[in-house]
This record gives sequence, C-alpha cells and structure tokens, in this order.
Amino acid sequence: MFDPLPPLDPPSGHSLTNGDFAHPPLGKGFDWRVTPHLEISFSFGGAPAIHLSGKQPESVEILHQWVPLLGGARYRLRGGCDAEGLQWELVDRPPRDGRYKLALHYRRQPGTVRAEGSFPCRPLVLEKLP
Repeated sequence: MFDPLPPLDPPSGHSLTNGDFAHPPLGKGFDWRVTPHLEISFSFGGAPAIHLSGKQPESVEILHQWVPLLGGARYRLRGGCDAEGLQWELVDRPPRDGRYKLALHYRRQPGTVRAEGSFPCRPLVLEKLP
C-alpha cells in the first residue's frame, strides 16, 4: 500500500519529495525521475542503493527532481549516496517558476577507473538555513 507523500511547503523548509528514497518514484510532479540506462540502476525502498556496472558512461545524470525553493534563501544538502564520482548538483540557471533541478550525476574523475558495485544511500535532506 502506498503511503501518501507529505505536501511540500517551501516557507517551512520542506522542499524535497521522497528524500529517504522509501517509495518507488512516480517519475512526474516533484518526485524523482530516474534516467533510464542499462549500466546504472537505483533501488528504492527498504535498502536504497545505486548500482553501477563499471561500464556506465564517464559522465551521466542518474536521477533528478524539481524542488521548489525560496529565492534568496540558502540551503544545505546532507546525506545521499557515497561512491567515488557521484555528485549532487542543484541547478539554478534559470529557475522554472521557483523550481530548481536537484540532480545526482556520475562523473569519472581523470586518472581513476569507473566505479563498480552497489552503494547504499542514506536519506537526503535539503535543509533551509536561517
């Protein structure tokens, strides 16, 4: 049974949907959108993780969601997935009606081999700073 996700409320600091990766993404609205790729997968639910085959492209977006943020406010991102080459990015150029794109990218660093294996993900928190 699907538990409804709480409503977003940017003024109170609640701008991220399904940040604990507990529910399979809807792929629309403000939820996660997973970029389909044969060499990369993302497990949602009880033990969220990213799975890299070692044959993934050197640079690729894995997933993203649109987050409503307040203009001029400052935010801090905590948690997520740990593996060499994984990087969260908040794209603010240009914002779409106060919505910003939060994306997880894989980028192989020069002089390193591609990451391979399953990497657990901790809940992701987008915190509005005072």
